[in-house]
Amino acid sequence: MFDVPVKKKILRHCEKQLDLHNFGKRGVADGNRQQQMTGIVGQSVVADLFGLPLVDGSTGPDGGMDILYRDMKIDIKTMGRKVAVKPHYVNNFLSLQKHFPTDLYLFTSLNKATNVLTIIGWTTKQAMMRDADFHKKGQYRHRDDGSKFKTFADLYEIENQFLAYADSFRDLKYQLDLFNDLPWGDSMRFKVKSGAMVEVDTEDIYSVKRGPDNPSVTLRMSDTQAVKLMEKLFARTTEAAESPKSSPR
Repeated sequence: MFDVPVKKKILRHCEKQLDLHNFGKRGVADGNRQQQMTGIVGQSVVADLFGLPLVDGSTGPDGGMDILYRDMKIDIKTMGRKVAVKPHYVNNFLSLQKHFPTDLYLFTSLNKATNVLTIIGWTTKQAMMRDADFHKKGQYRHRDDGSKFKTFADLYEIENQFLAYADSFRDLKYQLDLFNDLPWGDSMRFKVKSGAMVEVDTEDIYSVKRGPDNPSVTLRMSDTQAVKLMEKLFARTTEAAESPKSSPR
């Protein structure tokens, strides 16, 4: 994860947008002015990094797409805090938004005491639905300081550990570029060195990195999935090692 100081011009822009437009149009869990400010500041900072226009409230609801990058619909989710992000923190996602045709979620945290936005990490929609914990409206959630709050709507919580981290904006773009360039359908099939064909679903992708020579893909999956994959990866290699060798004549 990495930090981005919020420019004063972005803060002024977001304040003006809130004065001009109503950003609470869902009718449920719309959030107060402060919460809406947190959301559009996070979205505007990320848009600015990508060289895209800042939030414009005159265009109406975004339909689950805050920015479009290389045909990938990215929804930016920002939580407001007064402290720096810690590894065990969680990120919230409202259940009523899961029907939107979003491809990726990018989670951020706005430190309102320092006006610094932390870009925490990203994940696919499929992985989000798998890795997040669901909480019904009215359930109590507990904070580090011992306080608690009641959920105001059905929501999902995903821990930071389930997100693909980036060390810088450049690293984030590399990851998104590589992810976009993978030959995705519902799954990706490729041949490994053992000669076996391996199929990986999109939600199994944890992160992608650009190495010195070749890009690498990191997978996250259940123990059962991992065992099956390892069996495929090493099947032919193991068969060759275990086959009886010809006796010298």
